[in-house]
Amino acid sequence: GEEWKFDLGVAAGLSLLYIVISKLVFPAEKERAWILGAFSSTLCTLIGIYFCTVEMNWNIFHHSWDSKTFVNQTFTTRFTVRYFIIANVLDVVIGLIQYRSQLFTLTTWIHHGAYVLLCVWMLKTGCSVLFGLCLIEELPTAIMSYGRLNKRYRSDQMFGLAYFLLRVVLHTWLSYSVLFQLRDDDRLGVARLNFVLTEFLHCHWFFEWVRQQMRLMKKNKKN
Repeated sequence: GEEWKFDLGVAAGLSLLYIVISKLVFPAEKERAWILGAFSSTLCTLIGIYFCTVEMNWNIFHHSWDSKTFVNQTFTTRFTVRYFIIANVLDVVIGLIQYRSQLFTLTTWIHHGAYVLLCVWMLKTGCSVLFGLCLIEELPTAIMSYGRLNKRYRSDQMFGLAYFLLRVVLHTWLSYSVLFQLRDDDRLGVARLNFVLTEFLHCHWFFEWVRQQMRLMKKNKKN
C-alpha cells in the first residue's frame, strides 16, 4: 500500500536529475535524450551484479533450476521492476517535451510499451526473479549511452564485446534454462515467450552490428 511513495520518489528524483544535467552538462537535444537511459542502464547493471552474485549466489550456473526459486520475486526484483516502469514512462513523457525528434517507433514506443506491460504482469504475478537475472544485460546500453552523451567515451569494440557476452551468450543460457529446465508453473508461458523473442532480437541486432562494423572497416581501408 505504501509502494506509491517509492514510485513518486523515483519519478521526482529522475525528473530532478534530468533537469539539472540537461541544463548544466548536456543542453543539445540528441544528448539530452540519453541522460535517463545512461543513468537507468548503469543502475540496473549494478543491481543485476548484486542480485546475481549476492542474492542468487551464482545459482544461474547450477545444473538444476527449480521454479520455486526462479519463478518468484524478491524485494530487490519487485522494486527494480517498479523503477523500470517509472523510468520508461518518464522517458516518454519528458521526451515528448524535451527531445521529441529522438523518439522512434521501435526503440521508444514499441520497446518501452512492451516492457511496461511485461513489468506490470510481473508485479501482478509475483514473477520478477528472471527479470533480475537479466538486469546485468543493461551494461551494453550503458556503454552506448556514454558514447552518445560524449563521443570521447564511444567504444564500438567494448559495446560489441559486452553485447555478445551478455545479450547473446548469457541470454542464450538463460533462455535455454527457462525453456528446458523450469517446470510446473502456469506463469512460464509468458516468461518463455519473452525469452524467445528477446533471444531472436538480440542475435539479430548483434549480427546487424557485426555487418555495420565490417562496412566501416572496408570504408576505412578505402580511405
